Amino acid sequence: MLKVAVVTNYFPFSTQPWNGHSAYQTLRLVAQRCDVHVFYPEAVYPKFMKPANAKGAFARNWSPPGLKASYIPYPAIPLLTRPFNGLTAAKRLLPHVAEFDPDI
Repeated sequence: MLKVAVVTNYFPFSTQPWNGHSAYQTLRLVAQRCDVHVFYPEAVYPKFMKPANAKGAFARNWSPPGLKASYIPYPAIPLLTRPFNGLTAAKRLLPHVAEFDPDI
């Protein structure tokens, strides 16, 4: 079976299971034919610098029905780390994706 890794934050999480609904529905269909694992990069801000639109705490061991998901935190500081967030997230994500050993 083809192993598919998906890296996205447009996806449901425990406190907002409706988030990323279209992506979730599409990936559920793909999962009928492939082994799909979703990797969700989660920016974690210091408590005293949390932006107003930050998602807040959610269960990292939760997965929506029919799919496997890993919610991977990475440190961030509003505005200051924005140019580096992609690299920081990648450093945290890559070991998890490599362990899954996807075909695509």
